[in-house]
Amino acid sequence: MKRKAEIAVWVDRVAQVAAEADRAPKRLRSELANMDSNIQQQTPEKQTRKRSAIEQDDGSTPTPRASWLTQSVHASEALRPTLTRLSLHRDAERAHLTPSDSLSEATETSQSTGTNQSSKRVKRTQSPTKTRRLLENAEYGITEKRFAVVQDLPEAVRPLARKLKQTARGHGILPNDCDGPTRAQLGEELEETHLSSTRKQYGTCPEPRFIEDMVDLTARNLHSVEAMWNCSVHYPSVHEACRRSPHYLHIRDEMITTARIEPDDLVPILRPSPDDDVTDKISSKKVDIGIAMRLDADLKKQLYKTGIRSLSPTMYAPLTEDPLALSIETKRDGGDVDDAINQISIWGLAHISKLRRLLHHAGNTTAQLPFLPAVYVQGGLWTVVFICPGDTTATLWNGITFGDTASPEGVHQVVTGIGQLIDEWIEREFRPWFMNEIVHKTLEHFG
Repeated sequence: MKRKAEIAVWVDRVAQVAAEADRAPKRLRSELANMDSNIQQQTPEKQTRKRSAIEQDDGSTPTPRASWLTQSVHASEALRPTLTRLSLHRDAERAHLTPSDSLSEATETSQSTGTNQSSKRVKRTQSPTKTRRLLENAEYGITEKRFAVVQDLPEAVRPLARKLKQTARGHGILPNDCDGPTRAQLGEELEETHLSSTRKQYGTCPEPRFIEDMVDLTARNLHSVEAMWNCSVHYPSVHEACRRSPHYLHIRDEMITTARIEPDDLVPILRPSPDDDVTDKISSKKVDIGIAMRLDADLKKQLYKTGIRSLSPTMYAPLTEDPLALSIETKRDGGDVDDAINQISIWGLAHISKLRRLLHHAGNTTAQLPFLPAVYVQGGLWTVVFICPGDTTATLWNGITFGDTASPEGVHQVVTGIGQLIDEWIEREFRPWFMNEIVHKTLEHFG
């Protein structure tokens, strides 16, 4: 009986507090906070006297009590909105907001898929279209252009573009003396134009098992996230081309998904006003895979002594002493290609800025910068673009889709195309330029 009396008192107090929540939020918090302890510490007689005093003070009529079980059920329902209002009043006072403002904010927060932070503290995501416009109008901007024929490209780009065009058509993706299993894998798709005596210049052919795996994984990853594509298809394709290249000992392929542009002032200056937060979001743009040139250990030490702390547009350790040559941005199947192009553009502008600083450090400010090829991948499709620096702006020429890992022929095209970029550009163009204009000039300047 004593227990029933205590429960009845507790139920009555909850109903009374709920009815007065909007009129007396401060007393509500106090009552709820002390309710359990008061029930334990006070006798039923003291609780009854205190309840009577409260009723007389407020001029309200006590709620008639039903049986203790019925009251418990009603109390549980009454307690829910009471606690909700209590939480909102508490949050409103902490943030100096009105309860209605707090309710609105709480609703937005509950709909968020991120952490339980106020929506006003979450930065807006810049749309690819707006980012593209900002990039075009940056202090040193970049404009995307498309080309119908190779002749539309700058003269320096044309030789490499022609060879990649041939690869895109399937020409010369196999050596003349490729083995029977490789030929059999293509079956009826094999044509004479697939064979070339110059294919070995870019490395040996992948084994049929690798080709089969890439085709299978491309199909299985159709609805997978980007990380799965990177681990199972994108990076293995790049690594296969690198390890089969005759230049493998002179290059290194790296997953650089965590490498950010550093220092921060390499990031393109895009702010239309001091209060705009675009630069903060731009600085978080990264690419996924990089191919760098290995330098001699003695050269690295000498360059370090001149004050150079990184030869790439990042402080990511594997790329600080071996300069980045080719950047690759990846997306899952159906991923946003416009966003991929923006990421390549931002990274390319940072790369141009870094090369200019290295030239300035070498006392070689009159040297002409080379064009920078880059690759973006969407699912199984691989496309190369060409970033050409100018005096006041850069141009991104988009692009040549040179392979698709959805078929055996397409995998051979991808491996051949990357092999061409390694041989024709990294080793025959970029390395000689980098060594002559930056490395040797730096050592002479600080000699």
